[in-house]
Amino acid sequence: ACTIASGIPVTAQTRDISDKISPGVRRAMAKGTTIPVFVELRSQPQKEILQRMEAESSRLTLAKFAFEKLAGNRATTPVKDLDSARDELDVATSGVRHNAAQAIQDEIRPEQDTINAMLSAAGATNIQRYYIVNVLYADVPASAISAIAERPEVARIVL
Repeated sequence: ACTIASGIPVTAQTRDISDKISPGVRRAMAKGTTIPVFVELRSQPQKEILQRMEAESSRLTLAKFAFEKLAGNRATTPVKDLDSARDELDVATSGVRHNAAQAIQDEIRPEQDTINAMLSAAGATNIQRYYIVNVLYADVPASAISAIAERPEVARIVL
């Protein structure tokens, strides 16, 4: 019989945690050293946020329409008009991406704060955050890896 912890059978809990830890990290844990790892978090809202912001941007919609219309008539469209439309599309795209990057950081910051604090408390050093993929990098004591993997926010831990 297996013991229940947090309402989940320990065997299932152990299997889930083990699945989160890559084989390379498990091998390094056996050596009992500090391990440089990437902690990938479950929440990956980047694509959804970018798509939503693109859809909400009337400037981007108009710039795409204008450029596509002119590009579809290249034979009769003056080059300067096509260049101007392309420049406006580039500016609109850049603005949306900048705003999306900020929204992504705002969205994932609280979760990263939580994991960052846990890593620090566990003795991790060299903690770095990434936003393109919701991930943190850190040099983590081998003894702390399992506790980090237990967090529901954590999708996987890899070298």
